[in-house]
Amino acid sequence: MPDQDDRFPTLAVGQALKLARQGKDAWNEWAAKPGNANLDVSFEGIDFTQGGNKDINFSEFVFPSGATFSGATFGKNANFANTTFGGRAAFRDATFKANIRFDMATFEGYAEFRDTTFSKHASFVAANFKKDLWIHGASFGGDARFVNATFGGTTSFMGSFFNGPVWFDKSSFEAVPDLRRTEFKKHITLHRMNVGLFLPTMPDDADRYRRLKELAVIARDHDREQEFFAGELKAKRGHETQGFPLIANYLYEWASDLGRSIERPIWSLFYTWFFFGCAYSPDFAKSGPALRAFHYSLAHLVPFLPGTRKRIEVLENDLFGGAASDAVFAMTAIEGTMGLIFLFLVGLALRNRFRI
Repeated sequence: MPDQDDRFPTLAVGQALKLARQGKDAWNEWAAKPGNANLDVSFEGIDFTQGGNKDINFSEFVFPSGATFSGATFGKNANFANTTFGGRAAFRDATFKANIRFDMATFEGYAEFRDTTFSKHASFVAANFKKDLWIHGASFGGDARFVNATFGGTTSFMGSFFNGPVWFDKSSFEAVPDLRRTEFKKHITLHRMNVGLFLPTMPDDADRYRRLKELAVIARDHDREQEFFAGELKAKRGHETQGFPLIANYLYEWASDLGRSIERPIWSLFYTWFFFGCAYSPDFAKSGPALRAFHYSLAHLVPFLPGTRKRIEVLENDLFGGAASDAVFAMTAIEGTMGLIFLFLVGLALRNRFRI
C-alpha cells in the first residue's frame, strides 16, 4: 500500500463540513477550481448521524485529491453513489449503521476500508477501483454487492467477515484478489467473474487462486472452479513448480489449455496421424501406398479399434515387405504414446466440461 504520509495539504474538518452541507453543486464548484486540485479533504472521526451532519449526502461529489473518512460514523442518509475520489480514499475504522451505496463510484487512487463495519446492505455495483483496494478485517452485516465492479490494482479482502449473501457477478480483477481467511455465512456468487494474472507472478498468487477455487466449489460454480485451477497452475510456475514439472506444466497448457479444451487434443490427434502417415509411406506420390500408410498410422494411434492387430500385420507386409524395421517400430511406439496422451486429454476435457 502506498505511503500514507505522502499527502497534499488538507482542508480543515470544519471547513469541509460547512462546504459539504451546501450540497454537491457548491462542493463540485469548489473542487473544480485549479487551486484546490491538490487539496486533500478530511472528515476523520466525524459522526454523520448527529445534528446538521446527518443530512449530508455525498452522492455525485467530486473529491479532487485525497479524502479521509477514517473513524467516521454514517447513518441512513449516507450515500457515495457516482462519487469521484481523485486521490486516496480512506474509510479505515469507519462505521456504516444503515444501508450504504458506492454504486458507480470512481476511485482514482488507492482505497482503504480496513476494519470498516458495514452494519447492513453494502453496494459497490459498477464501482471502478483504478488502483489498490484494501478491505482487511472488514465486517459486512448484510448483503454485499460487487456486481460489474472493476478492480484495477491489488485487491484484498483478507480477514473480512460476510454475514449476508455476496455478489461478484461480472466483476473484473486485473490481479488475483486475496480472499484468504475470509468467512462467508451465506451464499457467494462468482458468476462470470473475470480474474487476471500479473506477470511476473507473486509467490502467493497460487494460494490466492486456491482460495478462489475453494469458494467456487462451495458456490457450485464449476466453470469458475476450472478457471481458478488453471490460474493456480500458471501462478505456481517458477515458485512451487520448477524443473521437469515446469516443462510438463507448459506442455499441459499447450496440449489442452490446462484440461479445458476439447479442440486442442483432437487437432493434435489429427496432426499426429497425418505426420506419421506421411512418414510411413514409401511412395507418397501414389495413392495406394499413401492410403495404406495413413491406415497403418491410424491403427497405431488408436490401437483399440476392432481387428487392429491383424490389420497391422497385413499393412506392414504391403508397406515394408514384411515385419517393420526397428526404426519403424520406434516410430509406432512414439505415435502410440502420443495417441494415448491426446485421447486421455480429450476425455479429461469432456469430463471437465460436462461434469454435474
